[in-house]
Amino acid sequence: YLVFDGSLNPTANNGQRMINIDISCGSFSRNLDFRSSNHTYSTGQDIYLFNMGYRKEAIGSCTVTFNETGKFTVNSLKVYCQPMDNYASRIEKLTENKLENIEINSNTITGNISLDKDKLLVLSIPYQKGWTAYVDGKETDIKKANLMYSGLFLEPGDHDIRLEFRRPGITASLCLSAAGIVIFIIALIIRRRRIKMKK
Repeated sequence: YLVFDGSLNPTANNGQRMINIDISCGSFSRNLDFRSSNHTYSTGQDIYLFNMGYRKEAIGSCTVTFNETGKFTVNSLKVYCQPMDNYASRIEKLTENKLENIEINSNTITGNISLDKDKLLVLSIPYQKGWTAYVDGKETDIKKANLMYSGLFLEPGDHDIRLEFRRPGITASLCLSAAGIVIFIIALIIRRRRIKMKK
């Protein structure tokens, strides 16, 4: 795994400001797209984790190529090797307590979980603005987990989990739209009165 700590901002306005990179390590190669720091829906993260593939033999170097021109601030760049011998048992242990009875609708996700001790529930939902979490009906802070996902700190016991998504800025947009309609109606009424007065 390659861990990149820094900010990524392309100088050119390429639409939604996506970053495209090529990663190669031995025979492994991959092309990735992800949001830059100034993207509308950026998670605000400054640490990125890249999977550099699996291999049995040692490798001498890995290459990361940024395919956009811009300002890329690098605080640190590290490579980690994760042995896979106990992978299956570790995954099994992580699934001891998991969210069950999951229901996914257009803007909501619900489920329940039972815990025997304090734990962090990690959800494969990107950590970004717009999500609100409720634990047993009470609003709960969403934490950043595993660099880019959402997490909830939970106490022992049975819990009902509910997540709701509302697009950032939607309330302001609705208010502006309503104000625009009211102004249009007022302008229309004034115009009609002026026409009647001229007649």
